[in-house]
Amino acid sequence: LETIDLAVLDVHLGREDSFSFADRLAEFGVPFVFATGYQRSAMPARFVSTPVLTKPVEPAALQSAIVSALRPQLLTERL
Repeated sequence: LETIDLAVLDVHLGREDSFSFADRLAEFGVPFVFATGYQRSAMPARFVSTPVLTKPVEPAALQSAIVSALRPQLLTERL
């Protein structure tokens, strides 16, 4: 996980969800966004500030979410 700059997570992968992996990413300070066909209201409360992209994801929306997720990291690197 130390080598990942950002992750885009699909909420459901077969019978499993990606929430436990998202928790691990958060522990390591790795930014991430969710891509899902579900509504934001279906997301656990702990991810309320995580960007959620609704599938099908438009390229411009993906780009915007990535920039937003990386913004705090980029600002820190500039200082």
